Amino acid sequence: MNRKTMIAGGLLLAGLALWLGVREAVSSARRTAGDSGNDRQAAVHFPGESDGSPARKTKVSDRTEVRRATHVPERLREFLLPPMEIRGLSLQAALAKLLAAYEDACLISGESPLRLKFTLPPGFDARVNANLGNSNLDGSIRLLAGLAGLTVRRDGAEYLFEIPEAFSDGQPRKIEVPPDFGSQLQRLVGITSVDSSEVPRSTLQETLARLGILNNPGAVRLTGLTLTTPDAKDHAILKALLNSMASDSPIQYRVEPKIVSIPAGTDIDIPEGTLDTAGMGVFMRELATRRGVDLLTMPSATARPGETANIDIIRELIAPTDASGQEFETHETGVKLGITATGIGFGQQLDVNFSAVTGDIDPATGLAKISVDASIEESAWSPDAAARPLVQTHPDGSRILVLVAPTLVDATGRPMKEPD
Repeated sequence: MNRKTMIAGGLLLAGLALWLGVREAVSSARRTAGDSGNDRQAAVHFPGESDGSPARKTKVSDRTEVRRATHVPERLREFLLPPMEIRGLSLQAALAKLLAAYEDACLISGESPLRLKFTLPPGFDARVNANLGNSNLDGSIRLLAGLAGLTVRRDGAEYLFEIPEAFSDGQPRKIEVPPDFGSQLQRLVGITSVDSSEVPRSTLQETLARLGILNNPGAVRLTGLTLTTPDAKDHAILKALLNSMASDSPIQYRVEPKIVSIPAGTDIDIPEGTLDTAGMGVFMRELATRRGVDLLTMPSATARPGETANIDIIRELIAPTDASGQEFETHETGVKLGITATGIGFGQQLDVNFSAVTGDIDPATGLAKISVDASIEESAWSPDAAARPLVQTHPDGSRILVLVAPTLVDATGRPMKEPD
């Protein structure tokens, strides 16, 4: 679902006209990042492999030197991976796919990956199915462990997977669950449901059965926000699922773009790469000292990963289609900006589409005179809360600059990370 912010008004449109003093657009600039490579097997060590063969390396591993990791294992709870689907893979293969995505995300975001190690029970070959959203690496590993019926703990860069022990007394155990536990389970198995926070108890067992991971889903009972099960394995799986859900809180991003019109002949260097908060402040102050530079701060918008946040400042121009004046058509003029962000590493992969259109009635013909004054389409990676400058230079030397700084926020709108 797209989220659109539309603002129309004389003051904004009057201000818009000031900085849209450019001529004709040139071809759009485009820069694309590397592919995600989720289907390659990662270079990761699994102790006790039956065939004794060395782990295969991804193309990422083949083309990058082994360097010291640029982040500590504790930050894997923040390291985001793109969505992926795992169907019928062994736990070992699923973890290898996860690690391939991790290495590729490190390549895109400029990180050096950790040399992670997984220790699985000897001969363990359970298969897993999961729809992993834009999730963090640590939470995804714990989720896969739970889906395989194992518990997991991390010791440094090593994840230790263990088979849960049976209850000594055979009595049911209780597990407290969040209000949206049922809907999270539905998303896990790929069920699209209405926006309700609970699944009726009559369908909870059906959802658990569709997961295909419990010994006895029919014995699971939900009373209020408490689950009970008499099966030790099922108890461990459900606890692992809950722990992975808790460590993988829903994320969204907020953007508040700035559009800058720079006249021809203005001596100002647009920074390459990205600008952090401090750098952005310095750059804005420098722009303010240049004569003729116009700045438009667009309204903010919030969207979920993979959704497009559309921010439009437009007006409708109704004009006749021919000289007869019998038929009319509507033209949208103004600024349109679409931003799609997906969490990658400690930042976001951005897809930005910007256009600026001006229009008026030609007094000579009485028809609409429409001009595309700017068109920018670009893909790039940006650290969280850092501004990515996107620029278009026109034949007369004037420039249009778009500054986009997406920030990861929680459900309350608060930033999820402290500034680096």
